[in-house]
Amino acid sequence: MTRRSAWCALLGAVLLSACTPGVGDEPPHPVNRIILISIDTLRADRLGAYGYARPTSPVLDAFAADGVLFARCSASSPWTPPSHTSMLTGLYPSRHGVFEVGRELRAGVRTLAEEFGARGFRTAAVVASDLVLPCKRCKSTFEHYDEIEWERKDGRSGPRVLNRAADINAAALAWLGGLPPEAPFFLLLHYYDVHSDYAPEPRFARMFGAGPDLEPGETDSLIATRQGRTMQPHEVEQIQRLYDAEIRQLDTRLGELFDELVRRGIWEDALIVVTSDHGEEFREHGGFLHGRTLYEEVLHVPLIVRGPGIPAGRVVDAMVSLADIMPTMLALARVPVPDGLDGHALLPLLADGAAVWPELVLSEADHFNERQAIRAGQYKLIRSKSADDELYDLAADPGEHDNLADRERARSADLAGRMRGVLAGRSPARVRPLTEVERARLRVLGYVD
Repeated sequence: MTRRSAWCALLGAVLLSACTPGVGDEPPHPVNRIILISIDTLRADRLGAYGYARPTSPVLDAFAADGVLFARCSASSPWTPPSHTSMLTGLYPSRHGVFEVGRELRAGVRTLAEEFGARGFRTAAVVASDLVLPCKRCKSTFEHYDEIEWERKDGRSGPRVLNRAADINAAALAWLGGLPPEAPFFLLLHYYDVHSDYAPEPRFARMFGAGPDLEPGETDSLIATRQGRTMQPHEVEQIQRLYDAEIRQLDTRLGELFDELVRRGIWEDALIVVTSDHGEEFREHGGFLHGRTLYEEVLHVPLIVRGPGIPAGRVVDAMVSLADIMPTMLALARVPVPDGLDGHALLPLLADGAAVWPELVLSEADHFNERQAIRAGQYKLIRSKSADDELYDLAADPGEHDNLADRERARSADLAGRMRGVLAGRSPARVRPLTEVERARLRVLGYVD
């Protein structure tokens, strides 16, 4: 029996009677090489492994076939800083405190890098934006922090958010190459290549019939729709083809990284998690970009786990959250999971995809702190400070166009009460004024008009 099959058989037997997360969830062979890959702005439904028809992701599709794919993972926030902080703390934004730029982690909140570092792991983050780890303590919890410049500085016209996956790969491999051969490590990799501006290399643009016109996919062009610019149907189609081409280009760069991990003997023993912080809008509800709504085109993100002992080819339909990543990684490394997290270790679902699971997740902290959403099973409630409640049955209405709030008042009230329970006792974290550099970078990314 292989190590993988033995691990699965033993873990499955232990967990057959488990009814809640955290019961019997200690792996017999803990991992000590761990890589978390975050592909910024990647919608789950644009990957072949999630059912997309266009060939955007052959590398990630093969990766999913060798691991466990979570079909319904929800982002903790529709934009970068709060969502990544939830990945790294196991807490929702209103608990970790980083729900906008300028906020710091609340006192007592520990990060994934801190937990691993305290137990002898070497830790590094190679990221394509300072928004991934926007607070000083987030950055300082990594032993090594490397930010790859992403914005055009030469004054030339054209896209400003540059594709830098090859540079991120090179920096990550250089760090790995400097480690002692048997050193345990945790490595965070963040890629901005799928984020607007959509500016794929010509060969990838041609692959998806996008043509050479990049202007519709530039962030400035997308922002202009908020001031009344009319986007023609052919431009919307061009934008989506450019986005798909960006995914395929990034997928190719990930293949190069994976090949090098194989060559260096890291691949087989490494736990690798691939996810995204949020998705992207393409006028499903009238807008573009992300950060301002809590619909599924922005919240439904991929989550794929592959590594020693992880079953191959499993698809888990249970509703999970990005806040589950921290406790899951800790548990797989046999590192104690802190008490009081919002996320759960997903080991029961890794061992048995049909395990009983508490399908209740929260998403919050849109760019204006205007909206919050809670999902319980197939139902989702969106609450806003300035608009009426929205209730959707995602099984019957996955596009979220039929608002049931007035017709199902009891269900709306129940979900609102459950949301209040999750949020009870949470208070604002301290904030500092934004710098002009931060405001400018937020503007380039479409968060500030």
